[in-house]
Amino acid sequence: MQFIPQSVQSPILAQKLLSGTDIKSFDLNTLNGKIQANLCEPTMSNISTVPSFNSCKTEPLRNDFGLPVEDLMKLFERKAKSVFEKMLVSSRGKEILSKATQYNINFDRNDINWLDLSDEISEYEDLIKKCDEFHIDWDFSVYDPLSLEQEISFFEQKESAFNRESYYDFDRGVV
Repeated sequence: MQFIPQSVQSPILAQKLLSGTDIKSFDLNTLNGKIQANLCEPTMSNISTVPSFNSCKTEPLRNDFGLPVEDLMKLFERKAKSVFEKMLVSSRGKEILSKATQYNINFDRNDINWLDLSDEISEYEDLIKKCDEFHIDWDFSVYDPLSLEQEISFFEQKESAFNRESYYDFDRGVV
């Protein structure tokens, strides 16, 4: 192998030098023109499709059930609608609706959250029982559980104060 001097700046010139060709008579500009004119044009005309790089294939997202997510969501919607309609015509559903109407609890008839409505009814019934224990005269035509809780709390504090006072008097022998 021959020693390649530092003056060789091009890999083409280096190949010519290694092949034993005299690089002094070699013109790089002429070679560059030949490469562009002769080699690139026939190659470019042979390309029929443009390659695409980094293209993602979009597959539908799948879940643990093996169904696409969109199909699973539609399935859940159908099931929820079916359960809603069954609850609407069941005896339990009719009972919940009649109690909610009786207690004037607001709800959307087209979008009933049965669990929340049932919880509201049971909490309100507990408040009504406490109201009866303290003999509170309350207008139940308006659904206002917060005010009712405050009224019950007031009577509980009043009863607690009375019990403390009675115990104090009993302890002192005032009775």
